[in-house]
Amino acid sequence: MTSSSPRKPIILNADPEHAGLRLAVLAVLGTSLIAAFFLLRTALESVAPELGAPSILACLGALPLAMVIGAAVEAVLKRTWASGRRLLVSEDELRLQRPESPDVVLNLRQVVNETWWHFALKGYQRGGRERRAPDRWHCVAGQLQQEGSRIVVFTFVPPQRVEAWEADTPFYRLHPAEVYDTSMRSRMGGPVRPEIPTEVIASESGRTWLAERHRWQQGVELVPDDFELLLAALRERSRRRAGM
Repeated sequence: MTSSSPRKPIILNADPEHAGLRLAVLAVLGTSLIAAFFLLRTALESVAPELGAPSILACLGALPLAMVIGAAVEAVLKRTWASGRRLLVSEDELRLQRPESPDVVLNLRQVVNETWWHFALKGYQRGGRERRAPDRWHCVAGQLQQEGSRIVVFTFVPPQRVEAWEADTPFYRLHPAEVYDTSMRSRMGGPVRPEIPTEVIASESGRTWLAERHRWQQGVELVPDDFELLLAALRERSRRRAGM
């Protein structure tokens, strides 16, 4: 009689654009811009000394060159420099590891309360990671809760991908205008997270808005492919429980 060994847990690194990475990219951009400016100005003075105002031409050429270098460095860092926060998905549990806090563990052999939602990244004052995603994209999120433990995950994807995921997972559509101030005056100031009105909490979308507030406070971002892996693992868990 042979016994199959348990599969290794799936490791999903969280927060791909963590603060350390963003600071490193800004430093690379600044350094690249200065270096490219002096290199281009020297080259222009050597190759075409008859050109006037080489500093202006060097500045115009240095900016796109620095952007290309910065984008290349960012792509490499995203693959090699993890934030330290990660999800481990095994047959029995979902574990969130965070260097600054104790692990959060959900037992996948028991009932896990799931809440899934999405909303368009437009029509409200965005900040942080939401501002860096394209306007036409959506934030897609899920809250997984078991007794006193909670894990909230999210990602940013184009609407076509949301539609594909909705074939297997029910996502509730939130409308930011329900809670965000969308007046012109609010757009003059910096982005802030709103208070959720009592009438919204008591409405059909209230439970989902409370989960969204948990995302603001505790959410961990996954890249879209890892978010999809998590969805697939949870669907498999549901099928196993249904077959028990």
